[in-house]
Amino acid sequence: MEDFAEKNKQLTDEVAELQEENRQLKDMLYGDSTIPWDWGLSPSQAAILRCLIARPEVHYETIEAAIYFKREPPENVMSVLRAQMRYLRLKLKPFGVEIHNKSGFGYYLDPATRKRLRRDLKP
Repeated sequence: MEDFAEKNKQLTDEVAELQEENRQLKDMLYGDSTIPWDWGLSPSQAAILRCLIARPEVHYETIEAAIYFKREPPENVMSVLRAQMRYLRLKLKPFGVEIHNKSGFGYYLDPATRKRLRRDLKP
């Protein structure tokens, strides 16, 4: 019986450690920006914007991971990503947010816009 209790404690500690690691990784990926609901962003678009706010440049694969965090991406993931970015750009344009593409790498916000969003979209 002691072995069971010891093993249970060990597994409980391990799960708690993994949950904390998962929380930290999500914070690194998404950041902690709160996107206004009236911007009309889908959950995927909000995740992309959080990534762009959280880091100077965001690789395609990072955006894919942010969108498909808990599900399998489609085979045409790059086409879906391009479509998401097209719609996101249209939705953000009225708010003075322009997303730039770095060919072969991913996307970024200009430093001034990123700084403004980090300041204005605090949790």
